[in-house]
Amino acid sequence: MTRPAPLLAAVGLAALLLAGCGSTDASSAGSPVAQGTASGSSSGSAAAGPVPTADVPACPQPTGSGSLAGGLPRQSLPCLDGSGDVDLAALRGPLVLNVWASWCPPCRAELPALAEVARSAGDRVAFLGIDVVDDAAAATALMQQLKVPYPSVADEQGATRGPLRWVGPPVTYFVAADGRIAGEHRGQITSAAVLRGLIEKYLGVTV
Repeated sequence: MTRPAPLLAAVGLAALLLAGCGSTDASSAGSPVAQGTASGSSSGSAAAGPVPTADVPACPQPTGSGSLAGGLPRQSLPCLDGSGDVDLAALRGPLVLNVWASWCPPCRAELPALAEVARSAGDRVAFLGIDVVDDAAAATALMQQLKVPYPSVADEQGATRGPLRWVGPPVTYFVAADGRIAGEHRGQITSAAVLRGLIEKYLGVTV
């Protein structure tokens, strides 16, 4: 029997994401991501929004307005806590933006380091996750299990993949105070010390 085209497309995207999940670590300032995201104006929101829960941190309020050259794309995504949508383009830093998924082993492995640094950073650096092509309940359960202290938005269709130019998770972006993407790290962040070094390198903040 011939498979419907939407199913084939979904299978293809899932295979691509799985291939990128174990990608080699890399980091670069002034990357193509930092130069090209302003052109990614497509809107992406989850097809079936997350179930509201008080056990997951609420998403941040906008700290800027409008798209910014070299900044995050204009895409509205629902917060995993069910409280509403977040326009990525309206966010400003210092911000650590982590693309992840509960089905991705390197993502699961790096979450404790991200959580540790987020707790020690306090209000000096904000943290936000983008949970991609995932089940919201599974993602929420993992955040609760690891006591992740920062929120995530849900990108169930992988709509941020084009504008942010990620192939598969994990990828971490470092957004400066003016909203520019100052740098990125592709692949697993292997320790809290590595993340602290990246934050100091790209955002100029010691945590």
